[in-house]
Amino acid sequence: MARNVGYVLWALFGFTLTVSTVIAVSLTRTITTSINELYIGARHVSQGDFSYRTPVRGHTQLTELARSFNSMTGSIEQLIEDSRERQKLESELAIASEMQRQLFPRASPQLAEIDVLGVCKPANVVSGDFYDYVDLGEGRVAIAFGDVAGKGISSALVMAAAHSTIRTQLGKLSGGADLEKGVVEIVAETNRQLFEGTAPELFTTLFFGVYDVAESEFTYVNAGHLPPFLIRDGERTLLDVTGVVIGAFPNMEYESRKVRLAVGDLLVAFTDGVTEPENSYGQEFGEDRLWESLRRDVERPVEEIIAAAMDEVVAWTDGPRQQDDMTMLLMRRRA
Repeated sequence: MARNVGYVLWALFGFTLTVSTVIAVSLTRTITTSINELYIGARHVSQGDFSYRTPVRGHTQLTELARSFNSMTGSIEQLIEDSRERQKLESELAIASEMQRQLFPRASPQLAEIDVLGVCKPANVVSGDFYDYVDLGEGRVAIAFGDVAGKGISSALVMAAAHSTIRTQLGKLSGGADLEKGVVEIVAETNRQLFEGTAPELFTTLFFGVYDVAESEFTYVNAGHLPPFLIRDGERTLLDVTGVVIGAFPNMEYESRKVRLAVGDLLVAFTDGVTEPENSYGQEFGEDRLWESLRRDVERPVEEIIAAAMDEVVAWTDGPRQQDDMTMLLMRRRA
């Protein structure tokens, strides 16, 4: 009897040992396999392969570790892809910025009677502001100055379209052409083309005119732009708005105006990026502060007048970033 009980106990012991050995071997194999797979995944990651995913099996803590590993590599892969896209976009924006700079005049017209200078400081990589001046010959200089609604690439593209549209029409102003008729036709045609080719919400303000040295007269159209200053003997006169913005409505009619420039007169065009930036109390820089800056520095060279005014705007906001595109154009009769 005792011998039979002993056989049973030995049999149970042997069975238990066998089962324990099988379980231990299986668990060990599972652990080592999972660790090996994580090791292989880590090797892939160390070689820059963030697309690799480790197999996920079972419902153990190692399974959760494998899921976390896959989630981590997926996040890193997405970050790398986002970084590549951002670098590509920055590269494209840099190209766009360089192309836009090429649109601005490289030199001022060389006329004995007047000084002309424009400066644009974009808030971002590209700007929706623009300025241009072209020596038409025969003592005539055309200037264009404007601001496209909005910011970014779309505004910059409309700016380029407006610039090229105006440039292609400057032949209407040469050869003794009627300036009053010519400037009106150019603005009206630019309005028509922008309306047909761009979204209405990307409308553009435009100040366009021609200075005639022989007559000492400036003939202009102001299509919805902030009235430029004409500074004479320490006083300012605002040049009228003579029509609505361009690109928003078809078949608009515009009127021209003439103003005679005396020796020492200074014409100042500016965008709202110069007058509307706010300080920490929400107060705008405003046209009056701009006027005080211009009046104080009116005898200085035009490049110094622009630099001083823009520096005052930056000091007024005292922020880490420029709030808007800042663009100014000055034309002075010096003789």
